[in-house]
Amino acid sequence: MTAPVSRALALRLPAGLRAGWLARPGLRAAVACAGGGALFALSAPPRAAVWGPWLAFVPFLFAARALRAAPRRVAFGAGLLGGVVFAGLAFRWLPHPLEHFHGVAPAWGALLLALFALWTALPWGLWLLLVARGPREGALSILWPALCWAPLGALWPTVFPHTPVLGLVDMPAFAQLAELGGVALVETPPLIVAALLVAAARVPSRRARVAHVGGALALVALVGGLGALRIASLDARRAAAPTLRVGVIQPNGAVRPASYAAHAERLHRASARAAERGAELLLWPEAGAYP
Repeated sequence: MTAPVSRALALRLPAGLRAGWLARPGLRAAVACAGGGALFALSAPPRAAVWGPWLAFVPFLFAARALRAAPRRVAFGAGLLGGVVFAGLAFRWLPHPLEHFHGVAPAWGALLLALFALWTALPWGLWLLLVARGPREGALSILWPALCWAPLGALWPTVFPHTPVLGLVDMPAFAQLAELGGVALVETPPLIVAALLVAAARVPSRRARVAHVGGALALVALVGGLGALRIASLDARRAAAPTLRVGVIQPNGAVRPASYAAHAERLHRASARAAERGAELLLWPEAGAYP
């Protein structure tokens, strides 16, 4: 194993493991990517952990650095595995509705989940390959993972629109960038933070390491601070906005009632009661209101 590979994925392991299968950079990179994919999935709602998306790209980027000289299939396979782990865990609920609402056998549900996870993971493999073959030094090396991720995420057909950084919704301030650039812009800061942290582990001087880590923390604070200011401004605008009292009329009638006249009378009576309570706008149901 070359020295750069050893440094990029250095693990404190017993001598037997260091000399065994985990000493192979491709397998160590695969383990790192699988861990990153699991961290993304486990950070997503309902157990959202806002710190997870800020750190989960780190093992992927360590793996990419370790695989610069590896065959393309190895880099692609490591990224693919990370994506499969993410999709398999994040969408582990998928077989349940297939079984209960469509009568799909459990084995077929598991197979469909596996195929879905594989399809979802393909751009992850392409992304890791592009990062592994990308710039090694300078500002472009910090931006490169984000520059590769955004186009793949935008162009790849998805069954369920999703993002691995969904855990950021636990602190809405981190998601406010979506107003300016959609999901891709929300995903960009975690990618840059991960690149800065990985670069900090490689630079020789302590001053440079502090600068990289400080830059990562500053970016997190900047995104959160700007998002908090945006939320505060929206709250202020909402408080100053004019209000309209809305009444929702829902008599739970049949789609084809036996008597449309009787059904309309129920709607009118409920509407009158809502108007007496101050409703300025009345919403009727879309079904069964008129013949």
